[in-house]
Amino acid sequence: MLTHQTNAQKFHCTYCPTVLTRKADLKQHMIKKHSNDEDFVTCLKCDQEFADPNELTQHRKIQHENNNNFNVPRIQLTCALCTYKTFSPNMLDEHMNSQHRG
Repeated sequence: MLTHQTNAQKFHCTYCPTVLTRKADLKQHMIKKHSNDEDFVTCLKCDQEFADPNELTQHRKIQHENNNNFNVPRIQLTCALCTYKTFSPNMLDEHMNSQHRG
């Protein structure tokens, strides 16, 4: 029997009221609906992206509290097939799969 999960983790968009149950779905939503990548800040430890720099600060404290080496240089990556740019290799992969598949 299927049950309704009321305590499932929720991922909130910082630009609109959208709430999703999977982190990957939130990333896709951000790309499709709010796709000016220059507005995002990226965690240099895990490539998670945030629309709000304060959320990145909170993320660092919670997720990477014991590892303070955040001075990794950021390298901007550009899609070879269009003008999409990102600092995250994971986001470039997601972009390629969602926009240039097939």
